[in-house]
Amino acid sequence: MDRRFRRRPAPGAWAPVRRVAALLLFFFVGGWALGPGALGFGAGSVRAEDGRPAADGGRERPVVVLGADLAPADRQAVLERLGAGPDDRRLTVTNAEERALLAGRFPPSVIGTRAISSVRVVPREAGAGLSLELINITGVAPEIYRQALLTAGVRDASVRIVAPYPVSGTAALVGLFKAYEAAEGAGLSPERKAAALDEFAVAERLGEHHDPKQVAALLGALKEALAAGGLRTPAEIEAAVKQEAARLGLELTDADLAAVRDLVERLRAVNIDWDRLKAELRAVTEATRAWLDEPATQSLLAKVGSFLKSLWQALGGLWDRWLNAPPASA
Repeated sequence: MDRRFRRRPAPGAWAPVRRVAALLLFFFVGGWALGPGALGFGAGSVRAEDGRPAADGGRERPVVVLGADLAPADRQAVLERLGAGPDDRRLTVTNAEERALLAGRFPPSVIGTRAISSVRVVPREAGAGLSLELINITGVAPEIYRQALLTAGVRDASVRIVAPYPVSGTAALVGLFKAYEAAEGAGLSPERKAAALDEFAVAERLGEHHDPKQVAALLGALKEALAAGGLRTPAEIEAAVKQEAARLGLELTDADLAAVRDLVERLRAVNIDWDRLKAELRAVTEATRAWLDEPATQSLLAKVGSFLKSLWQALGGLWDRWLNAPPASA
């Protein structure tokens, strides 16, 4: 299911001023959450909405995967926002499929009981790259989606993910792999999908306490290092994680550090053609770094940090005065 998120604004490709406003809202309002988790699609799991098998080898045909629990009125609105055409192949994704793929990495409360978010995948020419647009998806930043999709082997496609209202987007995550495989006429590597979902899970966990764009930049930089042939030992990986996190201003806990280190070790073991991914990885990480380096972003982060420190000190003073107050007379 897609849980509604009332405490966190939906990420998007915003202009600097709107990005600043989003960050302010993030710091003042609260936490982040989402859901993903396992791998693989069985041959019988892809079905057309009219019940016919969805095996069609034509790569050029766009594919729409709708959340099975969309209300009829929401369904039409979602199709319009997806830009669905009359010749698009239409499939559905169910909450049962979500649970089959995502259980084990995320708790049932995150996956939920309904499939709402939907996705449209349009194949592009070889070398055109991966484009991504999220509408009403609040569970994770677009940069993290891109990173994970590249790991899974999704490439040269235009992807739009839509929900009728703000939701976490877990159904669309499952539906995206499903749509891409249907559009390509071939399945993605189960090993790479599993690695991508591991990456998604780690990114979502870090995103609860850190700016998701910084998390995306961290994971992108580490994958660039893998693509360059580095990070061959656990010690090298841990050192790189610490160095890049410090550069980005991320204060990782021991648990965070272990999760990222273990993820990079899993990625290193997966059969991924890193040379092929270099250009797209660099494009994603450079865009994220450019945003982080903007004066407005740096100024905001400094001001928010100063504000939170002052707030913490003020609350601490109130707490001390309360603890040290003389007991009231009976």
